[in-house]
Amino acid sequence: MKAIIYYRKSTDTDDKQINSLEHQLNNCRRTAELNNLVIYKEIGESKSAKTEFTREWFNEMITHAKLGRIDYIICDEPKRLSRNNLDTSRIIDLLDKKQIKGILCTSREYHGENSRDKFLLQLDLSLSKMDNEDRAKDIK
Repeated sequence: MKAIIYYRKSTDTDDKQINSLEHQLNNCRRTAELNNLVIYKEIGESKSAKTEFTREWFNEMITHAKLGRIDYIICDEPKRLSRNNLDTSRIIDLLDKKQIKGILCTSREYHGENSRDKFLLQLDLSLSKMDNEDRAKDIK
């Protein structure tokens, strides 16, 4: 089975995240190895996930999934995937339509055939959005 590794850092955070890209990638590679998955592609970007449809490489990953080229998406943490409702819906839709089998994170797995996993993924991604909005308020 094939997987895309997706790793991301936000451009609107401090420089401490620069090293996190390599850390995320290493964690994701380890997850692929532990699950005996072939890495179809590694996609990394430095772009905020607050606004939908703005991440070129994320959109490419969604396209690969819709075309049936991959079975899984691997990321370090769910919040690396989305911090907005539309992209969250796009990810859940991939699972609902069985275009991917699941999302594998370093600490948690979300499987498409399990409604509880899909609910928890949606909840985790929604909490990421809320966290992002709370931080924005604190900055003002």
